[in-house]
Amino acid sequence: MKIGEAKNLKVQCIAHAVVSDEVLGEVVRLLHETWPEIEYGQQRIFQTIKAMEDRQKYRVCAWQNQRLVGHAAFLPRSIGTNRGRISMQLAAVCVTLEFRGQQVGRRVIEWVFDQVGQPRLDVALFQTGVPGFYEKLGAEILQEWRVFRLSGEGLKQLAAESA
Repeated sequence: MKIGEAKNLKVQCIAHAVVSDEVLGEVVRLLHETWPEIEYGQQRIFQTIKAMEDRQKYRVCAWQNQRLVGHAAFLPRSIGTNRGRISMQLAAVCVTLEFRGQQVGRRVIEWVFDQVGQPRLDVALFQTGVPGFYEKLGAEILQEWRVFRLSGEGLKQLAAESA
């Protein structure tokens, strides 16, 4: 549902190392609102995020009237692969339900990409429930990249073979 552009939106970047408990609480509220099926509660999410030691991670927050309505966490990094480089880890991109379709997610992601300042940016996205969102921003899906998960019996078998 496209409503138009959110009014009075303030977008800011906060280094994870200095994020306040108040802001972190708003991030946790938005994450829990976006993904209510997460099997543990807000307090555990808060404690997990607070314990992160990643000093290079940043949080881009979109506020309207002191309420967090959009968020993305990003970590600038360069990971070499045989197909090129992944230049950034992007996570927890979310917009509160009533602000979807109002350019909040676009503004948050544009802010992130503007800060990186590269002519091309390969980003690994995991757990996205809205892949069309990135395509609307002009991103193309690289079909040659694959994500694999090894778990259960396959992981046990691999561990046993390496022992």
